[in-house]
Amino acid sequence: MQLPKLDKAAYLNAEIRDWQNYNLLPGAVNLYFEGTYLGQSFLNVEQASDTLSVSLGRDKAIVIDRVKRQDFTKKQFLSSNKTERNGFDISVKNNKKQAI
Repeated sequence: MQLPKLDKAAYLNAEIRDWQNYNLLPGAVNLYFEGTYLGQSFLNVEQASDTLSVSLGRDKAIVIDRVKRQDFTKKQFLSSNKTERNGFDISVKNNKKQAI
């Protein structure tokens, strides 16, 4: 999930299907992505379902931008009602060599 209003970064999430076949144990893990060390995390296989999700942090090669496009506010005469409408353009740029 990505919320460009709060943070313009994209985040990587790995999903491991059939993880039970790999005899994974719960505990600390070192995370690597594309040959780069990302840090440590904790692998909790006891709470996983059929798919094990692992967060890999920010992906600096994906750039997300959110630009306000439309702004409309309307207040009715002799009323406390207010109508507000906003429009945004959200763009995603992939700086990787492969598709995402």
